[in-house]
Parts: sequence; C-alpha cells; structure tokens
Amino acid sequence: MDEALALPEILNLICEAVDFDRLPTLARVSKAFCAPALDHIWRFPRVPGLFKSLPDDVWEELDTSQPYSKALRFTRPIVPRDLQRFRELYALRVWSYSDALSLISPASLTQLLQAVPESEKLFPNLKILELRHGPDPEEIWTRIKLFACASVETISIDIDTELEPPHNQDSVLADAFAHLGTLAPSLRSFSLRDTRPGFGMYADGMLLAPCPFQSWPLLRIVDILAVGLGQEQLDSIAALPHLEDLTCRIPMSLEVEFPSEDAFRSLTGFNVRTSAANCLAVLMAVPVGKLSSISLTVLGGPELSSYVELFLRKPATSHVPLHLDHFKPVLALRNLSWWTFHSRCHFDLSDDDVRDIGIAFPNLEVLYLGRPRAVWPWPNPPRVTLEGFGTCVTSMPKLREASIPFYVAATEIPSVKVPLDGRYTLTLRTLHLSSSRLDENATWPAALFLSNVCPRLTRMAADGLEKDEKDRWELVRGAHSRLAKVRHPQLLVD
Repeated sequence: MDEALALPEILNLICEAVDFDRLPTLARVSKAFCAPALDHIWRFPRVPGLFKSLPDDVWEELDTSQPYSKALRFTRPIVPRDLQRFRELYALRVWSYSDALSLISPASLTQLLQAVPESEKLFPNLKILELRHGPDPEEIWTRIKLFACASVETISIDIDTELEPPHNQDSVLADAFAHLGTLAPSLRSFSLRDTRPGFGMYADGMLLAPCPFQSWPLLRIVDILAVGLGQEQLDSIAALPHLEDLTCRIPMSLEVEFPSEDAFRSLTGFNVRTSAANCLAVLMAVPVGKLSSISLTVLGGPELSSYVELFLRKPATSHVPLHLDHFKPVLALRNLSWWTFHSRCHFDLSDDDVRDIGIAFPNLEVLYLGRPRAVWPWPNPPRVTLEGFGTCVTSMPKLREASIPFYVAATEIPSVKVPLDGRYTLTLRTLHLSSSRLDENATWPAALFLSNVCPRLTRMAADGLEKDEKDRWELVRGAHSRLAKVRHPQLLVD
C-alpha cells in the first residue's frame, strides 16, 4: 500500500466513508486498516458487542420486540478472565454507551460490575454515557458505578416512558449524584429528562436530589427538566465558571432569589420553565446582554400584565393587554436572533414600540409578535400602521421572517411613492398576516407600500383569516409581485 495511504488521517477518512456493516471486513484487509476500523466499530457500539467478545458459553440472545436491538444475558457467573480478550482488544476503543442501543438486563449488569475490579473501569476512555431510568431506581446507580469514569464528558439520564416515578427515587439519585463528582470529574454536559409525554413539563413540587455541580468545574451544559431546581441547586449551578447553556424547571410554588451579577457570567443560552414571578426575576438577574438565545415558558399565573413571556406554552386566559414596558429587559438581548411571542392575551403595540424593537435587535432573523385572530380574537385592531411596520423591518438588516400585527385603514393611507425616505429591506422573505387588518379600500396602497419597502417578499401567509379579508391579502400579494418587478428590477437579482 502506498505510504500516503498509510497516514492515520487518510485511514480514518476511509473508515468514516465505509458503511458500518462493512467495517469488520475492512479490519481484515491489512494490518494498516485493522486498528482504525476497530476504532470506528467500537467507538459507538450499536449492539452489546461486549457479550459477543466473551466465550461462547457465557451469553445468549433473547427475543425483543424492539427492532434493531439485541437483548442479551449471561448464562453463568462472569469471572475476570472472561473479560480478558475484551479488555485487551476493544475496551479502550469504546467512546459511547447507550442503554437505548444496548438492552442488558439488570442482573447481567450486576454480574459485570462484580467481575470488574473496583480500581478499574469497563470502558476506560468512555466519553458519552446515556442511561435510562428503569423501574428499579437501584439500576441507575449500578450503571453509573459500572460505566462512569474520569474520561466521561457527557452524561444523559432519561426517565423511561412507561414508568411512574418510584417512591425512593430521590434517595437513590442523591446517592448516585453524590458519587458522580468523584467518578466523572471531567464532565462537560449533564442532562436529566423525563421522556414521558406531558410529565414533568407542567408538574410542580418534585425537586432535584442534591447534585455535586461544584465538583464539575468544566461543566458547560446543564439540561434538567425531569425535576425542578431548588434554591440550593440553582446557586451551585450559577457558580459554574464555564456554564454556557442552561435548561431547567423551577416549581411554580417556589420563589427563588437569583444570584448576584457575577453569576451566569459565561451563559449564552437560557431556557427556563417556571412561574410568572420567577420569569421576571430571571430577566432581571441574568446578564441578558450576553445571551444569544433565551426561552421563558410560563407555567401559569393570573396576572399576565406583570411579567415577561417569550414562549407561553400553557398560558392563563386573560384580556389584560401586555405593553412593551413588560418586555424592557428583553430589549437588552442585542445578540438575539429569534424572538417568538405566543399568548392568549393582547399584545398592545404602537409605531414607537415596533421602532424600538427594530433598533434593539440588529441580529434578529425571526420576529413573531402576532397570534391568529381565528384562534384568539383581538379585542381591538392593531395600533401599528404600515409606516411603523416599515420602520421596524428596515431597522433589522438580517430579518427574514416576521409577524408584526399592523392595521391598514382606508382613512390612513401612508405615503406610498417613496416611503420611509427610500429605505427598504432585501432580507425579508416571509410575512405572516394572520394577526393584521386590512380595510377593503386599502388593498392597492398596501401593495404599493410593501413593494417599495420589502421588494423581495416571496410569501404572505394569511392563514386563519375570514374569506373576504384573506382574498384582499391575496390581491395584495399578486399586486406586490408585479409592482416589485417594475419599481425595483435591480433589487430582485440575487
């Protein structure tokens, strides 16, 4: 074989291009391909290959209803010499272990744990550990003791979809977490999620067992939605020096005090589900100016006028309007690229408000401030005019999709020849109109205005409107397409 092909980088590229099922054949082609092919086979094992590397009289396959999965079990007790071949040839190559891909019975895991010396680990170079919380909470502790090691950088624990939380879950997780700080000191990502539909998303009361966040100085990502965070856990997470992304749930019944300004200093992404009061406290305490993404899910609360909401998945019905003053902390998110507002309450905006929004977000790409009137009727027409809409979208040079409720009244036709002193946007391609209003005699002026300000607009979505108004917006869309080609032909060339 040519010397150039024997370079490790070239061999790895060849192995990455080969189908997984053909890698064993490639490993037998030559000594040069053997090691890199085995590395790729064992890096992310799809089946419990560990069993098949043991003597034939040690294991047997079981039938399983899940496709592409193998359930295996031991037929006799494991002794250390049974693992000799695996430890010499394969153990150091394993980078990832997942319960979802390796159906090993709890009894088999216990036997493995007893066969591996306490001072050693089954997979010494493991980096990614994905565990599933089974019906017996002791299983999760067995898996952690068997697989967690100093090289692990990612741990993800999922609550099984078919199970109810066991009564002793907290005590077992507390015991497991207490040892994780020692077993996995290099952890960079920690996730604890409940995959059961609807469970945990809006539940209240259950708190995370004590977790040694202070033992993970390299931790960058924390994703905990299966249980809520209390004040103690929140304080320890806030002190992490390199934390970049935090997803968590704070029970509605718990009012927390967010740490000082020195906390969350490295945070760039924040997703929290909690009560109205806590959401407002989040925006006041977290250094929002550094965030590139933020999602606040309000789990309930009667006073919609007293808090900020970016994503309202389960809102309380209210006719109290929200104003831009309720969102003032959001305007500090200069790096925000996506802002979606959903609410059953009315978001009352003026031309000055949308102008301030446009100036505040120079990097915004998607702005959704509306709601379909067919779903939640507006009590009054929007106060934003076409002039205000145009000022907003032309102030955001990266905006490509927008839903800004505005009202084109027949009595208030804007200057349509050269609106906004000739300013326009070339990035806006999609405009959602389901929350806007258009009078019968304002169709042509609206099309003329939009063709000047948004010449590259390709989609006007008017879903959810009544037929008459939807037909008027359809006329606007057709006229806009023709007028843009006549008035700005040079701008329509990409």
